[in-house]
Amino acid sequence: MGSFSHGTLRIDAIQRFHAKLSFTRLTIEKLGKELNVECSHSNAIVKQASDQLESIEMKGSFSNLNVGLHPNLSTSIDTDLGFGHGFGHLYVSDKHKVRYSVLTNDDGHKREKRKGTIGGQPTASIVVSGEYGDVKIE
Repeated sequence: MGSFSHGTLRIDAIQRFHAKLSFTRLTIEKLGKELNVECSHSNAIVKQASDQLESIEMKGSFSNLNVGLHPNLSTSIDTDLGFGHGFGHLYVSDKHKVRYSVLTNDDGHKREKRKGTIGGQPTASIVVSGEYGDVKIE
């Protein structure tokens, strides 16, 4: 697993990427099969996840994940996000058929856990846990 700190990392295409990111902006134009990142004060952007995607996993603090899904891809989604004022949410574009349930949403707005599917029968998984960050699926 590589480590990247204080900068910008841009990758045109990659099948599998595993890394620790700190104060880094990661942009992957096309992701083939797998992304696994631990993030601190970072943003991970996947512009296009292929229809062969297997998994995306992110653990983070003060970090966001943005993923553009292939239109033919179906995936499970499992998020566990701690948040405060406007952070820690899952956003899914209206162009995707999405079903999920909120497992926990404390009255004090401290945690938000969601589990479900995007598309039909899942062939991939997206698992994100963290504090003060958002997940956006486009």
